[in-house]
Amino acid sequence: MILNDTDSPVPCFTIIAGFDSNINRLETIQTRIPLYPTYEISEMIRKLDIELAVITEPDRNIEKITERLIEGGIKGIINFTPDILTSPAESVYVRNMDIITEFRFIAALITLNDR
Repeated sequence: MILNDTDSPVPCFTIIAGFDSNINRLETIQTRIPLYPTYEISEMIRKLDIELAVITEPDRNIEKITERLIEGGIKGIINFTPDILTSPAESVYVRNMDIITEFRFIAALITLNDR
């Protein structure tokens, strides 16, 4: 779980907050990173001076979450969900990285090699 990686493998980045739309999950997840409901994204981005967001879980409200990120002043989004995001603001960089597709690609290479 990315929220448990407080000793960042990349020294210039620090994970300082996590967000989830499921309030029950927020109450049960144990991590050293502070967790907030997604409706607080804009406020917390401004308050904590967050520049980069990572979206790791598909959400049926991904467009709303993206809007909140931009409203808060986010400068970059790394999207690990299957949903393709485009940057609705020129000042926000978006990188889509579908991890499921990458798993399928590597699995196909393994299968080809085993033949």
